[in-house]
Amino acid sequence: MTAPVSPRTMTDRDLARRLGLALSKVAALSSVRRPRPDAVAQAEAEAALLRVEMGSRIVDGSWEAWDVLGVSVAAEAGRRSDGEGSIYFDQGRQRWIAEVTTDGKRHRRVGATRKEAADSLRAVTDKIERGLPVAEHRWTVAAWMDHMLAEVLPGEDLRPNSLASFRGASERWIKPNLGHHRLISLSPAHVRSLMAKMRAAGLSANSIRIVRGSLRRALAVAERDGLVARNAAALTRTPKIETKDPTFLTTDEAHRLLAACADDDRWGDVVALGLVTGMRRGELLGLQWPDVNLDASPPTLTVARSLVSVDGKPTLNAPKTRAGMRTFVLPDVAVAILRRRRRRQAAAQLAAGEAWRETGAVFTLGDGGLIHPDNATKATIRLTERALGRRLSPHSLRHSAATFMAMAGVPVKAAQEMLGHADPSITMSVYTHVLAESRSEAAVALDGLFGGAA
Repeated sequence: MTAPVSPRTMTDRDLARRLGLALSKVAALSSVRRPRPDAVAQAEAEAALLRVEMGSRIVDGSWEAWDVLGVSVAAEAGRRSDGEGSIYFDQGRQRWIAEVTTDGKRHRRVGATRKEAADSLRAVTDKIERGLPVAEHRWTVAAWMDHMLAEVLPGEDLRPNSLASFRGASERWIKPNLGHHRLISLSPAHVRSLMAKMRAAGLSANSIRIVRGSLRRALAVAERDGLVARNAAALTRTPKIETKDPTFLTTDEAHRLLAACADDDRWGDVVALGLVTGMRRGELLGLQWPDVNLDASPPTLTVARSLVSVDGKPTLNAPKTRAGMRTFVLPDVAVAILRRRRRRQAAAQLAAGEAWRETGAVFTLGDGGLIHPDNATKATIRLTERALGRRLSPHSLRHSAATFMAMAGVPVKAAQEMLGHADPSITMSVYTHVLAESRSEAAVALDGLFGGAA
């Protein structure tokens, strides 16, 4: 009996012909109603052996010769088992074709090179193993961002300002710059390019973080839904925010500013109350008269809401954290400011007459309407520049209030509750700074007392 010829010793033409015959035999046996198991197994083993040898001889650029020999036809002649993929060169399209069958469905991927097609096929089989949908979706980044705003985010019970922030990031930066890309093709390089463009436009690191965070949130949902294999935004580096030394007032400046506030009917009271209580800008603007009890013993103030800008309109909102919702005892200076505010508002209401809009807010426009947060910031800057010769923001006044509490010896826990810090370490950072200055003052005092005695 003649020994079987090894596939390794066959010419390319013989190997192609033998593989075609072997695959045809497998197909013929599989079509029989009751094929002999041993015959099918033998035919499949022979086809597998020949296919391995064929695969070892194929390199990019050599498929034209193999196609002449009928290899690409032979590769399609046999019936493959479910989940088994194949890669072959399409002579007409001049492209590599990768195919895989799962649950009776054929999935096809096309590549300019054999490796590109193989990588695409591997991504498909990976999705199959993970139980994710294989079919590609034609989502663009722009369409997906719109889908997030219309269908996904409304069901996540987001704060109105968070939703507005996402919408602003999408409309101003993400869609104009990345919207034309297919969602599945978005890469970290695309995201880095967007951040570089934002830096060139003069945006702060915090603004860039907000836009990147919005895109990252959208891609996280797409990844969870199996539409993308990775979160391109999450693979980029978060812009680093440069921390600046906090600005705060001296006690002399605080007295001068309070005096200037007493002379400013329109903005003075909101600036003064921010300085003596350390309340946040939104908390001051969202304060309602029912939240203030000046006749109690002791008088108290409850922070129950905050005013934020949503799509350019002032909107009342709940505090971001539980610590933000709080009640604290008012110092006498704050009581005096609020009583003055009540008198001024009554006079404004009388002057406005029927044009008055009742909102219940402590700090309002001349007609009773809510104040836009940005306008309050601009007014604070103007007032501090006029009174002190330097421009300070509402947050600087809040930091100054924390500093004065530390200087007055207010316990950290009490200061934390009054300021609404969720983390006591934030309060301690201010106290540590003040205590460091106190230590320096103590050293100077001791030098004055004992200098030259040693």
